[in-house]
Parts: sequence; C-alpha cells; structure tokens
Amino acid sequence: MLTLDTNIAKINKVGVATAKKLQRLNIKIVRDLLTYYPFRYADYSQKVPIANLNPGMTVNVQGTIDFIQNKRSFRQKMIVTEALINDGGGQLKVVWFNQPFIGKNLKIGDQVSFGGTIQGGFLGLEMIAPEYEKIGSSKLAHTTGLAPIYHVTANLTNKQLRFLIKSVIASAAQLTDTLPEAIKSKCQLLDLADAISNIHFPRSGEMLGQARRRLQFEELFLAQLQAQVARLKVKSQKSKAIKFFKEETARFVQRLPFKLTAAQKKAAWEIIKDIGKHQPMSRLLEGDVGSGKTVTAAIAMFNAALNKRQSVMLVPTEILANQHYDTLCKFFTNSEIKIGLYTRSRKKINQKPVTRDEEQGKTNKNHNSLFIIHHSDIVVGTHALLQEGIKFRDLALAIIDEQHRFGVEQRQALRQKSGQPEFTPHLLSMTATPIPRSLAQVIYGDLDLSIIDELPAGRKPIATWLVPEFKRPSAYDFIKREILAGRQAFVICPLINPADNLGVKSVIEEHKKLNEHIFPELKIAYLHGRLKPK
Repeated sequence: MLTLDTNIAKINKVGVATAKKLQRLNIKIVRDLLTYYPFRYADYSQKVPIANLNPGMTVNVQGTIDFIQNKRSFRQKMIVTEALINDGGGQLKVVWFNQPFIGKNLKIGDQVSFGGTIQGGFLGLEMIAPEYEKIGSSKLAHTTGLAPIYHVTANLTNKQLRFLIKSVIASAAQLTDTLPEAIKSKCQLLDLADAISNIHFPRSGEMLGQARRRLQFEELFLAQLQAQVARLKVKSQKSKAIKFFKEETARFVQRLPFKLTAAQKKAAWEIIKDIGKHQPMSRLLEGDVGSGKTVTAAIAMFNAALNKRQSVMLVPTEILANQHYDTLCKFFTNSEIKIGLYTRSRKKINQKPVTRDEEQGKTNKNHNSLFIIHHSDIVVGTHALLQEGIKFRDLALAIIDEQHRFGVEQRQALRQKSGQPEFTPHLLSMTATPIPRSLAQVIYGDLDLSIIDELPAGRKPIATWLVPEFKRPSAYDFIKREILAGRQAFVICPLINPADNLGVKSVIEEHKKLNEHIFPELKIAYLHGRLKPK
C-alpha cells in the first residue's frame, strides 16, 4: 500500500530514470506528487464534429484514422507525422513535428481522441501537435474535459505526469486536513482530499473553482496563523529602546543635499516611535525605486549610533551592498559614525569615519572562530553576515533590503546576532514591490506597514508600459534610439540558462539573440547571480 511518504521510485511504472526526472522537480515522495499542482488547464470539454470546426477553437475531436505516415520535411531537418481523421461527417488533418514514434503508435483504423486547437492550413483545417489517446476500455484522461498542464522537465511529458498522479490520487485521503470542520462548514469549503482530486482532475469548471478556492483559502489561513504566532513571539521579547535625538536628527536632515518628502518624514517618524520602545519593532517599509527608503532607514540608524548601539543592513547581492555602503558614507561624511562593509569577497569593516580599514574583531577566548564586529556603528553586508561565528557588539537595529529575497529563518538568524541574547534587535524590512496595503497586511501579517507613496522633488515618475508581442520591433527601435542618445537599457529575464518546456526567456539565450540579431552594432553584456564578483 502506498503511503504519503512512499518513495516515488516504488510507484508502479516509475523506474530509476523517471525518478531522477521527477526529483529535478523536487518530487521525491507521494506527498510531493499530490501537491505538485498544475499551473494552467487545456479546455477540451467541448466535443465538436469535424464538420462544425472553425479556426481558433480549442476542442476535443474523436474519429478513426484513415491515413498516417512519417516523412521528412522539405529541407530534411525534421520528421513530420501527418494523419487524416474521419468522424463520419468530415476529415481533419493532424500534424506532429519530430515525434516519429506517433507514426508507429497509431495505425489506420484506430479509434482516437484528440485535444488541441484548430488552425487554418493551405488545404483546409488542421490540428498541430495535439494531445491524443486511443479510445478503449480505459477512461480518457488527456484529451477531454479540463486537462491539467504542469511545469515539466526534459524528457518528462504532461501525459506521464498525469498518469503518475492519477495512479496515486487515492492517497490524497491520507493527507491531514489542516482546516477545522467549523471553518470549512462556515466558508463552504471542500475537504482537502476532494480539493486535491479536483485540482488535478476537475470534474467540471465549477469543481475546479471550488478546489482552487479551498487551497487558496488554506494557504492564506496558514500564512495568517504563522504571522500571528510570529507577532506574539516578538511581543514576548525585549529590545533596547533607542532614544530619539531630536536636535541632532534635525541637523542631520538639514545637511542632506535634498529635502525629505512628507511621506519620508511620516515613515521615519513611525520607525522612530517604534524603536523607542522596549518591544522589538517589526515593520515593513514599502516604496518605489527612488522614493527614498534608504535615507529614511538611515535616520533610524543615525539615532541608533548616537545611542552607542549598532545597526546592520542586509542586502541580497554584493553589488547592492557596495551601492548602499557608498550611499551611507555620503550621508554620514560629516559625522563620527563608523560604517562597515561585509561580503564574501570583501570582509572589510571600518574603524575610522568613511574609510575602509579592516575590523580588529574581538575573538572570544573560548570560541576561536567567533568574530565580533566591534568598532563599526553601521554595517552593510550580504548573506555572509548570517554565517555562524559572526556576532555584533551591541546590535539594536536590523534592516533588510529587498526583504522578499530573505526567508523567515534568515531574518530570525540575523536577530540572534545581537551580542546580547536577552535582547532582540528592532527589525525593519524594505521592499520596492508595489503591494496594496490590504494585501500587504495579509501577506506580512507579522509586520506593521509604512508606505512612501511620493517621489522626491525633481525625480521623474517611473513610466510602465505593457508592449504586445506584435509591437516588439517598435520596442527594440525605442531602445536603440535611447542607447544612441547616450542612455542605457536593461533586459530582465526570469532564468539564467534555458530550461526545456518552461516557455520563458533566459539571460544566456536572450543575450545571444540581442547581440547577434537585434543590436549587433551595440555593446551588450550580461549579468547574473552566478558570476564571480570582480
């Protein structure tokens, strides 16, 4: 009997090779397979006679194969499989590319069900690369109704994944339903097993909607519970209150080469009030790029330094760490505040104002590997700061930039480096992701929220344009004009290297395309997180 913890290699018809493919999707046990959800569905619920087909229709067509053959394309670069389907009322041409095995699997006279989109060809209507399955004793699973589409990996098809999930779907009954019966009844939610079954193999569009609603509700419900537990935990902890130096802060703000906006002042005051308490602050500072989040956070760091306590700013990349370090050095040029930089390639901590001298870390006699950042008032660093053995003399304020790049465990690890276990540092997270207030309060229920919703004077607002695919050449023309005018352009891709079947762009292939075909006369470089710092 299969259990939720049964290794996938023990599932019927899963060999070593298939198990390795599934592991690339982080599917290792039956539970992983059940909770590997589709990202979309192909709607083959409409069964249409061939005589009633029109271009653009996504349908299910069933009929008999009158003709099928494999042949090489005109330039001999690929094998084309062509078939003619007859349902008694008309014929339909079906075509596949580079799948010669289909010509061997299907024979003249076979009764076959197809799912796909109708296109107009030179000689009439046709289906290109549809899903198919023989009509027999087993129930049709791939070409009728709502067919689930999953993210797959090389040499693993959606048909294989559906078959495997179908073979273990009964095990969904073993899953622990986390929602209380009273909540399910009040909110009219499906049981977890029913939701899992219908998210993979929906009995109807209505049941798919109910399955999604149940799983979405559970996700938000558990997130809220986790947030409330985290908030209660923080409330039970103590922190050192950071006294507000009003006059010194006013002089610091006056020395800045720009004026703070009303939104910055409001956010800064909310932070100052929070860090002045003996209960740890947990606040999210949200603002668009260029809205002035860094200087708002610097006001809090300034007051921590005047209290003879330390602040740390954790950032996801070394490039960003260097940028923030240089910015803070400029802010504190005329002060005695010592600023440090700590990354994997540059473990340099200041002893003197705005200089890059190496920290004389205090080494604990009983723990030779323990390195205490002692002299710096403010330290900017990457994940390197989270490694074991790194401690602070008296960390009172922890700031995390691009907080979505860090998990709960990493934020907690940073808070545990205060140097004084009985006190928890105040925490300020920052994000440039424009999240509506109501949604932010759901996602980050353990954090209070400050929003900088205006740009500094003279700063142009960011213009965002959605360009349809057919206007891509016009977008390239615009980019080229801007570059020739002395400006720069960035193309952001979701992946570094190409990935089979995902249908998304990668840095490597996009760089090659732009360099060789779109802008061969321009200088084009690429940058990603796997490159070594230089």
